[in-house]
Amino acid sequence: MAGIARNVKQFGLDAADNPPVLFLPFLNQPVMTLAVRGAVDAPVLAAAVRAVDAGLTIQSPRTMRQAIDESLAHPRLRTRLLSAFALLALALAAVGIFGVTAYSVGRRTREIGIRLALGADPGDVRRMVLRQALRQTAWGIAAGAAGALALKGLLVHWLFGITATDWAAFAMAALVSLAAVAAAVYVPARRAAAVDPVRSLRVE
Repeated sequence: MAGIARNVKQFGLDAADNPPVLFLPFLNQPVMTLAVRGAVDAPVLAAAVRAVDAGLTIQSPRTMRQAIDESLAHPRLRTRLLSAFALLALALAAVGIFGVTAYSVGRRTREIGIRLALGADPGDVRRMVLRQALRQTAWGIAAGAAGALALKGLLVHWLFGITATDWAAFAMAALVSLAAVAAAVYVPARRAAAVDPVRSLRVE
């Protein structure tokens, strides 16, 4: 009997391209890998097989879960390292945006006081500060997305089951960035809305 089987992740779940595999008759295989469904652990099942035929050599008995975990060990380590660096970069960016926004609000105290004195609503001031920060963040997200698309050839070898142009992942990264910026700008925006117009106009 001859035929073509579907693609199988024979050499790891993170393997991008699996080489062709030739299936030979059972009796011509001195060494083979068997997948057996059982209700007990792999060592117990291997011991039961040896009890039936002591001449059989069974090496590395393991469950399918153990085989999958071993295959995913390096990808999981890379993912955890990248996640840690990404969280660190996000925290540093949020701190930087907080500092820049707070400095900008401090420099524009007189302008904000004039706006409030002329009848501007404190909510409008908060939205103005937030809008300016989010506009700059949008440019940063666009630049980051362009860089990720340019490096998609590298990302393909680091991910499996996810395409290099996974728009859901891009959208989630953008939403997380916007949420971090909104949280970082919240305090400076409230401080801007709480400016006393009389005191700010007295300051040269």
